[in-house]
Amino acid sequence: MTFTAPASVALVDDSDAGESPTPAPDLITATAPGLVMLEAILRAGTVTEAARLCGVSQPTLTRAMSRWEATAGTALFDRSCRTIRWTRPGRELATLATSTLNGFRSALCTRRSLKDSLVIGSLHSLGHAVLVELIANFLKQCPTESVRLIESFSDDLVNAVRAGVIDLGIVDRPTNLTGLTWHRLGQQRLSLVLPANHPAAHTRRIDLRNFKDCTYVALDHRFESRAHADALCAEAGFTPRVVLESDNPSRLRQYVANGSGIAILPVDLSINPQVKYTPIASHLAVREFGVVTNNRTSTSPRVQNFIADIEALEKRYTDWADLLDH
Repeated sequence: MTFTAPASVALVDDSDAGESPTPAPDLITATAPGLVMLEAILRAGTVTEAARLCGVSQPTLTRAMSRWEATAGTALFDRSCRTIRWTRPGRELATLATSTLNGFRSALCTRRSLKDSLVIGSLHSLGHAVLVELIANFLKQCPTESVRLIESFSDDLVNAVRAGVIDLGIVDRPTNLTGLTWHRLGQQRLSLVLPANHPAAHTRRIDLRNFKDCTYVALDHRFESRAHADALCAEAGFTPRVVLESDNPSRLRQYVANGSGIAILPVDLSINPQVKYTPIASHLAVREFGVVTNNRTSTSPRVQNFIADIEALEKRYTDWADLLDH
């Protein structure tokens, strides 16, 4: 049986009340979310991991799967076990979605070969220090160039680099470097963010076990640093009671200042006198970050100039990009 989707099939529905997902930098994610969801399910094997990959909540993805089946009039998934098993029509549809996306990505790469700017993606927490230095140095060395900056999550940025939608990403080290080139920049500490008047705010290094009964405010699960924060709490023997999630680190710091909870966030050198970054006594509290490029596009003069500028900075200033103290 060959599955042919009727013209009325809707792969995504924007009518879910109360949900306002942050657009990903990948143009494909913005314009073809249903296809991206299908491809993510095919790649991930579980609804939880697929939802994380495409930046939606698990209930949103589950509802979308049910809508696709209802509209198609046939079962696409076997939900009798924890991992997703495809029916034959479902696998054919997912394979078709992946093929369509690959063609779309190829077209975008061709279109982008004519663009006039270096497109850089970066983690939010690297903008105040590392990114400002890198971009300022690049524009100084290449005064005829221009830069377009996108700030998002590691997975989105790595996917956008793979698709050729952005030239390079400044991200956590990806677990899968297939087709990518990695250039390490430095390390970044995750610290406990406390109100400035908290009794432990000026402790030289804290034991997270002493904060297991506190309430927390946290980045949402699309952030790699949220996974790092949860791992730190697990190491300390507890699951944090999170009362508020946000995709805005600056806003979270303000919630900490206002007494809504404490937080585990990457040090980013932003200044907020109402809070204090307190180092956590754990080797898990330091993560590695760097520049990732696409092997197919990393030979472009713009990308090569940017990497050359990084190497020149590293020769002049050892460990210049490390964000270990605040």
